[in-house]
Amino acid sequence: MLKFLTRHYVFFSLLLLVGAIAGYSFLYADQYVSRWMGAKLTGYINQHPSNRYACKIGELEVSLWKASIDLNEIHIYPKDSLKWHHQSRGNYVFDKIRVEGWAWWELFTQKKIYVESLTVQGAKCIFFLEDSLKVKGLTGEKALWEEYLKAISIGQLAIHGFNGACYQAQHEEELLYQVDSMYAEIQGVHREIQGNNEEVRYEQMYVKLNRFTANSLPDHHLEVKNIEVNSQKRTLTMEDLLLQPRLGKKAFNRQLIRQKDWIQAYFSKIRLQGFHPKTWRHISMIQVVRPTVSIYRDRNLPSPRGYKPLPSQLLREMDVSFAIDSIRIRQGGVVYEEVAKGKSSPGQIAFSAVNALGKHLTNIPQVGKALALQKEVSPKAFTLTASGKVLGEGRMYASLQVPVFQENNQFELTGKITGLNKHMLNPVLEPLASVRLQSGRFRSINFHFIADEHRARGRLKADYEELKIVLFKQKAKGVQKRRLASFLANQVIIRNKNLLGSKGFHLGTIAVARNKERSLFHYIWGAVKEGIMTSIVKSKGNKKK
Repeated sequence: MLKFLTRHYVFFSLLLLVGAIAGYSFLYADQYVSRWMGAKLTGYINQHPSNRYACKIGELEVSLWKASIDLNEIHIYPKDSLKWHHQSRGNYVFDKIRVEGWAWWELFTQKKIYVESLTVQGAKCIFFLEDSLKVKGLTGEKALWEEYLKAISIGQLAIHGFNGACYQAQHEEELLYQVDSMYAEIQGVHREIQGNNEEVRYEQMYVKLNRFTANSLPDHHLEVKNIEVNSQKRTLTMEDLLLQPRLGKKAFNRQLIRQKDWIQAYFSKIRLQGFHPKTWRHISMIQVVRPTVSIYRDRNLPSPRGYKPLPSQLLREMDVSFAIDSIRIRQGGVVYEEVAKGKSSPGQIAFSAVNALGKHLTNIPQVGKALALQKEVSPKAFTLTASGKVLGEGRMYASLQVPVFQENNQFELTGKITGLNKHMLNPVLEPLASVRLQSGRFRSINFHFIADEHRARGRLKADYEELKIVLFKQKAKGVQKRRLASFLANQVIIRNKNLLGSKGFHLGTIAVARNKERSLFHYIWGAVKEGIMTSIVKSKGNKKK
């Protein structure tokens, strides 16, 4: 028995020894072959650049046993030749790229690559763009892709510490876009070419960008502090978005030939929820938090020419199709300044603490038809309701309905403004209309009208009392009162009171033709102004309640 155990012990010991030697030899061979392959690949890549690029790799480690590749200190840059420099896409630097689980044999057998994980660290990339959308050199590189590689699949792609910039190709000193840092994790990435069709898809994506800037807009500079995309939660969040004009108000207007709005905008947060991760066509909700918009226009310049489409037509003719279930605006503010013709100082109207809710915004006919068939959806149009403060202390409410798919471009607007007095109105009236309220208080202004491509028709109720005005004209030495004209206006032309519910209450009439070369704001303001004037001015055309 003892001899039997001794023989088996010796046999198993020899077997283990042989296994250990074989394993050590295999590992040693793997390390040797991996080092040899890494050195050969590094030398080959460094000495044999592609048609357009040269490449320098500090260190390349390959493990056949682990099916992994580690590349350190990679620099890909255009060739010295001026020809290739101008045809290249950019300049790339990577601290480290790690590939794990690489099925390298599929590249040679099927022209496909499968990688379990790809990690990129410390990337600094510069791109050259022919315009705001097209990257240079794509045609040649796509042909190279089609020749050697038909598909690539990456189980998990991670990018840590990306810094990128895009420059205009013809003027390399002109920066178009820049990202200070980016972190990204994308799962299930797949890119495949079949004939003339190219497909790119992913299963999940999380991307976070810090300080994105864009200089490609003609009149503005755009900066976003943080951008976060989470496909699993189906959210896109942008924080501290600033749209800054390149020029100040007066400098901007000095270089104009015709009138154009100077616009500055800031958004504390914009959040898209429930978007489709593949197409982005359908979005459940867009939330806009604390938007602040400033608009300035000088009417001393000639009016812009050309047809101005109404909202429904703009939506129908957009190149991008979309459907948004709801849009919510919280604590917004708008300041509109206008210099009247012949004036030098602007009048200003301000809206603050604005909260708004829009529903069923779409330009997809099939979605519009589906909404029309739903009994619980009423009205069958895009609706926007808003409330807030006007001129600091007044209150306002508005409701807009836009049937997007009606060919006459109709829309319907209902509004109410309360609590206006002379101290609030004079800063608007004096620079714009050369009129000052000596006394007067507007309890409320209620209006409703329906407008289309050609005209607006409706009614307005102005409830006010103790109205007395002063007319004046601008002189070189200052303001001069028009005493006789003011006296006649107060005694003959205007009603000094129009109390809602009283026997002599006059209902304002809205009946205005549309100037198709002016904006939607001008159309709405013209309709409301017509209603106010027919309420205040004594004329036979006004109807009593």
